[in-house]
Amino acid sequence: MKRIKKVLLSALVLLLFTSQSIDAQKIKSKSKVKPVLIEVNDFHAKAPELVGQAVEIKGMVAHVCKHGGEKMFIMSGNPDIQVKIVPAENVAAFPPELEGSTIEVKGIVEVIEEDMPKGDGEHKNGKEHEDDEEHEGMYHKKQYSILCQEYQVIEK
Repeated sequence: MKRIKKVLLSALVLLLFTSQSIDAQKIKSKSKVKPVLIEVNDFHAKAPELVGQAVEIKGMVAHVCKHGGEKMFIMSGNPDIQVKIVPAENVAAFPPELEGSTIEVKGIVEVIEEDMPKGDGEHKNGKEHEDDEEHEGMYHKKQYSILCQEYQVIEK
């Protein structure tokens, strides 16, 4: 009887270790999902369909927030098209020395949650603002950023 208990206990322990090993392998394989490669100039058009997905993007750092490095903006050839990058919890603040460098960023596409300023409901001309088709989407266009999981400087 003791022998049967030992065998059953050994089998149970082996089963637990095996299942934990399989779970660890699943987690590792999920974390190594290949990110979608995206160009800076295409980001704003493709971002709505990429929310929550891993992306990889390369561009020149146009600006780093001087107040703590909590955000930076990268661009490609057109300075009018920029992508906002914010650091994840595991990423240190962006150093200002990054400005002008070409970097590669891996991160997750997010919707920028900004509170729209609440006015008194009037336009500059004093007329009451009406929620009509003429103004639809004009003030509340969704914006997107990348939550940076890691980055590397390619060229200074």
